[in-house]
Amino acid sequence: KEKVFLIQEFIKSSRGRDLRVFTIGHRAVACVERIGPRGDFRANFSLGGSVKAYPMSAVIEELAIKTVRALGLEIGGIDLLFEGDKFRVCEANFSPGFESIEKCFNLDIPEKIFNYIKDR
Repeated sequence: KEKVFLIQEFIKSSRGRDLRVFTIGHRAVACVERIGPRGDFRANFSLGGSVKAYPMSAVIEELAIKTVRALGLEIGGIDLLFEGDKFRVCEANFSPGFESIEKCFNLDIPEKIFNYIKDR
């Protein structure tokens, strides 16, 4: 049986933390910083990490929107790594979880998605 591996460059300056930008219809809706459990290099909220609101700068918004447009995503969760004073796209999720976004903001993401689909 063939084995498949995913190899990803380790970005030391982002160890244990990243940003999740949630997008709907080529609009950046919210941005959170995810912080992994102590000692873990991964920043997944679902693995027991913490999350907090993060200011959405024009640079973050532009990077997220360029990513979803390039991939043709209408709904996306764009994960960004900290690289010094810049950001690097780590991954783009076409079916992203939004529990962390709703935890930090008073947003009803399913309602926003429904309204986007209804108004298209």
